[in-house]
Amino acid sequence: DELTFTGEDTVKAGIYNNYQFNIEYESDERKYFNYEVFFKHGGFYEGTLTTYKFEVNYRQQPWGNINVGLERNEIRFPNFELIDLVDLTSRIEVNFSKKIFWTTFTQYNFQNNQFNINSRLQYRFSPMSDFFVVYTDNYDVQNMPGARFLENVQAKNRALVFKLNYWFSL
Repeated sequence: DELTFTGEDTVKAGIYNNYQFNIEYESDERKYFNYEVFFKHGGFYEGTLTTYKFEVNYRQQPWGNINVGLERNEIRFPNFELIDLVDLTSRIEVNFSKKIFWTTFTQYNFQNNQFNINSRLQYRFSPMSDFFVVYTDNYDVQNMPGARFLENVQAKNRALVFKLNYWFSL
């Protein structure tokens, strides 16, 4: 059995003992603006993994949060080219009331030129009991030449899901 991260390079099945270290700093989350800086480096299967992450968050209570982040993972294996995985993300959380919430997450993956949207509307009608409406969209972005970005977007997957959670007490 083999494991792949890019569809081309493979890692052989086996037992791997790896060690990693990380350094992380998070500013005061009680402030309107806060940020997180993260660095990790160490063994990864038969190679090494280095992760860099930076997030900025704007928090305005009680109505919500806005977050933007960038994460880069560099994977190095012997006899393979550097695997460079970069994601740009955003998250918006809005509280309309104590019972109605909206969260939208977006992600752009630079490795395979894909843009993902996941948007969820939540209605809490009773403690631990919620009704969700979730919209998910995945786009394949080819040859992104700046201002012509929208001309080259092709929808890959799209879904609208309804979910009901109800807390039963016996």
